[in-house]
Amino acid sequence: MLTASNKTTKQAQEVLASGPGGLLVSNEECHSYHVTGPQTLPTGPCRLIGVILISGMEASTIQIESNTELLLKLKSLSGWSQSAFLPYPLACPADLGISMTGTGAEAYVYVADAS
Repeated sequence: MLTASNKTTKQAQEVLASGPGGLLVSNEECHSYHVTGPQTLPTGPCRLIGVILISGMEASTIQIESNTELLLKLKSLSGWSQSAFLPYPLACPADLGISMTGTGAEAYVYVADAS
């Protein structure tokens, strides 16, 4: 992840590089959560921006839910990473529940405030 800033306005923006070399840019001001296993993220009502899944020694899967509704599921092969950034933020009514499989897997979940 890189932070780029505009020389004129001095505003900073996060820029992410995807596996194939593409750049992913979000215009949302978002929070990042580092996840290494199943847990509930205390986000409250929010908007899901995207996720980056990094596999360990075996294939990995991450599922993100809110109010028991599946919002996003992402899979990654052993030793690889996958990312998914939504074209429009997805409204989530409550905290986000994270389920992960795969030894040594980690993920970065990006969310914005509900407003």
